Amino acid sequence: KEANDFIKKNGGIDLITLGIGPEYDPHIAYNTTGKSSIKSKMRVVDLHPSISKKLSVLCKGSPWQAPTGGITLGIKDILDTKKALLLAYGKDKSKSLKLALGKKVDMKKASASALKLHKDLEVILDKDAAA
Repeated sequence: KEANDFIKKNGGIDLITLGIGPEYDPHIAYNTTGKSSIKSKMRVVDLHPSISKKLSVLCKGSPWQAPTGGITLGIKDILDTKKALLLAYGKDKSKSLKLALGKKVDMKKASASALKLHKDLEVILDKDAAA
């Protein structure tokens, strides 16, 4: 609540830089597909086990030290930013982008698809991600 109050008091977020999750869960900011709503706000979330495993390298490979949760902005918080920048590179992100930026917003298939509702979204891709 304090963080949300701080953001509101200071005029909102000007720019958010985002990545996109893998094909099995094309999410943004740990807003897991199928578990996040368009109205979601900043909160503590459980991380997907595969994300925790990837983060374990930061803990010298110790899985018991890897984070299992985190704080994330919700989809509503992201959509309320003045500008959103989505960065994606590598062929493993190509299908995620197709699911997220396809014809319609579908929170059950790709929570990142909510970005299509953003008033000022810029997407930067490399050749492989754009394929």
